[in-house]
Amino acid sequence: MRLKDMHSKMMNWLSSANFWGKQAALFERAQPGTGRWIFEDEKFKSWLTGDHQLLWCHGEPGAGKTILSAIIIDHLSSAVKSKDIGIAWLYIDYRDHDIQTMENLFTNLLVQLFRQRGEISKSMMRSMGVNWAGAKPTPAEYKSWLQEEVQKFQRITVIIDALDEFRTRELCKQFINELQSLRPPIHLLVTSRSDLEPPFLLTDSIELEIQPQTEDVILHIESRMKTNQQLWDHILADPSLRELAIKMLTKANNRM
Repeated sequence: MRLKDMHSKMMNWLSSANFWGKQAALFERAQPGTGRWIFEDEKFKSWLTGDHQLLWCHGEPGAGKTILSAIIIDHLSSAVKSKDIGIAWLYIDYRDHDIQTMENLFTNLLVQLFRQRGEISKSMMRSMGVNWAGAKPTPAEYKSWLQEEVQKFQRITVIIDALDEFRTRELCKQFINELQSLRPPIHLLVTSRSDLEPPFLLTDSIELEIQPQTEDVILHIESRMKTNQQLWDHILADPSLRELAIKMLTKANNRM
């Protein structure tokens, strides 16, 4: 078996999660043009270009945090022009509680970084041995391999959506603390409900509240109006109806 095929087979064994498929599906749900405000936000820019290790984006349920995560991931992934800049992400889902373990969380990040570089680390290959399919590495071993991989990049950004959907608060705290202990430091963006009160905020962490933006709401309303041909025909006949509908619906959204 060719080395490249062996690496691919091992990566599939490490994690069968379709990170890119999930990302693509979520990004497709984003209304074109929405979410762009985040890239002009001073707090986001400070985290992205500065030394701040963690950006906590929090908001109420339905504020659009997951779709915003997909927009950010797409933007950052599109901007990557070098294998020396790493990006990985996790969409935490309460329906996956049975597979939420430190081992799986580490492997999900490892596989994304391995695929970005196109190979599995030699030290991991040696540790796993020829009978790797039957190996059962410990969380500490996965952490050491992740630490080794991090050192191969000039910068790594990790985005974790929906911390509040971790199986337990303790698992969430432990995992984030483990990631913050990596050296050189990785840049973390995490999202959650506002009431999570994460215990892992560092002194240089940044908080950013996520709220529905008027511009995004208008784009969404216009898109929905266009899908109703009868309604859209009325609006084309009387453009003032568009302004009235947008005014009423955005006012209702602001009251929520």
